Amino acid sequence: MLHKYVSPQTLGVARITIYGMWFWHIFKDPLQKITEVPFEYFGPIGVLRIVPQPLWRFIYATDFLSALKLTMLAGLALLVLGIGPFRGIAIFTCLLLTFYQGLIRGFGYINHGELPMLYAAYVLAAFPSAHALSLRRG
Repeated sequence: MLHKYVSPQTLGVARITIYGMWFWHIFKDPLQKITEVPFEYFGPIGVLRIVPQPLWRFIYATDFLSALKLTMLAGLALLVLGIGPFRGIAIFTCLLLTFYQGLIRGFGYINHGELPMLYAAYVLAAFPSAHALSLRRG
């Protein structure tokens, strides 16, 4: 789909669809409720293992998780609308989504259902998908 013969409108629809699905997923997720689970049940996975152990107590707090959720929602809203420096916002938001996915998967059961959506978000971040169907064109 993402090659030289794809129209800017198609990339715009893909951008709105993928980042819109992420927006809805994050919006309805009660992320702050994971603090109700004892911290001892959490085990960082993947690249999150490089985060120093003392920092996890700060991360595993309602205030931090609320700020993380709001930041992801703001980034995703900007991406859906095509506002701002697209590539920078897209890469930053994708990194936050990766952190979020690692965080919620650190409680035992690992579901890979959102990974195709995450990969699609990264692919769109690499392409000029904000040139069409956006409020402000770059």
